[in-house]
Amino acid sequence: MLRSRLIAATVAMLAALLQACASTSNAPDLDSLAFQRTSQQRTAEELSAEQAQAYAVWAVPFSRVASHVYCRYLSGNDPAKEKREDCQSYPELESTGWMQLYASRDVLKDDEKKSGLEFMAFGRAEPGSTGDIVIGFKGTDFSSLSDWRSNLRWFTRFLPIPGRDQYQVVHSQAQQLIDLAFARAQEIFPSAAGFDVYATGHSLGGGLGQLLAYSDSRVKGAVVFDPTPVTGYSSLVTDGQVNCSVRVVRIFERGEALQYVRSVLRRFYTLSTNITEISFDLIHSGGNPIANHSMTAFRGGLEARAKVSKTTPLPVTVMPGRPDCHCFRDRRPQDQSQDAAACQAAAQ
Repeated sequence: MLRSRLIAATVAMLAALLQACASTSNAPDLDSLAFQRTSQQRTAEELSAEQAQAYAVWAVPFSRVASHVYCRYLSGNDPAKEKREDCQSYPELESTGWMQLYASRDVLKDDEKKSGLEFMAFGRAEPGSTGDIVIGFKGTDFSSLSDWRSNLRWFTRFLPIPGRDQYQVVHSQAQQLIDLAFARAQEIFPSAAGFDVYATGHSLGGGLGQLLAYSDSRVKGAVVFDPTPVTGYSSLVTDGQVNCSVRVVRIFERGEALQYVRSVLRRFYTLSTNITEISFDLIHSGGNPIANHSMTAFRGGLEARAKVSKTTPLPVTVMPGRPDCHCFRDRRPQDQSQDAAACQAAAQ
C-alpha cells in the first residue's frame, strides 16, 4: 500500500511539473548567461555572449522540429492555434526548406500506436550537396497514461503491463525508421549527394531521440531539449548495435522541471565524452519549473537569442563533442572505425 501511494504521488508530482511541456511564457531574456558542461568539467563553464548566440543559432533548426511535433497536441482543441500553424502543411518549417518525409501515424502499426508514440521526420537538401534528415519525437501529454508508462520505465518495465512502451517501440523500429527516412528523402531530393541523419525531441521526446541515435550507427547526432534522463541506453541497446560515435547535445532552460532530476543524477554519474550540455536562461519565468519546461517558449527564446525570425533558414552544422571512448572500450572493443581507432590512440 505504501509503495502504491509513493508511486501515485510521484506520478502526480511529475504530471504537475510536465503538464506545461508545450505552453508559452513571457518574452525571452536576451541578456542572461549561458553555460556549457562536458565530461571534462565538474562544473558548468560560463559561455561568452558570442558563444551563447552561436549555440542558439546552431540549435534553432532542431528546436523547430522538436516544437512542431507538438502541433496536433497544441491545436487539437483550439481552432485559433490550428490557423497559426497548420499541422498538415507545416508552413513555418516549409518556409525554411524542410519537407516532411513521414509521420508516426503513417508508419506505426495499430498496436504500436497504442503506446502513445508520436514522431515526424523532415528532410532538407540542396542539389549536389549533402542534405539533412531530422527525426523528431513528441514529449509528454500529461493526460496520457501511455506517456507516463514510458516516462517511468525505470520502474514500469518491471511490472506485468501488457503491450510495449514507447522506448521499446522506437528501439524495435530504429532500423526501419532510418531506412524509410533515407528512402523518402531520396525520392523528394533526388539530386542530393547523400544525407546526414539526426534525432531530436523535447522532454520524453528527448529521451526517445537519444535512444534512436544510440540504436543505429547511421545517426550522426541527437540534439534534445529539456530531456528526461531516461534513454534506454543500458536496458535496450545491445553491444552489437550501440552507436558509440554519436554526438549528443542536451540543451535546456535553467530551472525547468527535469533539470532537478538530472542535477541529482549528475552527483552519481558523469557525462560521457560524447555528450555536451548547454543551459540557457531565456524564458525568465521567475523560477517556475512548469513554465520553464515549455518547448514553445524555449524555441522562441532560442530564435530571439540567435537574432532570427521563425522563417529564417539556418543550416545544420557540425556537431560538437567527441566519440564515447568508454563505450568503445566496454561495449565495442573489436570496433575498427575511425572513432574507435582515435579512442585507442588516446588511451595509449
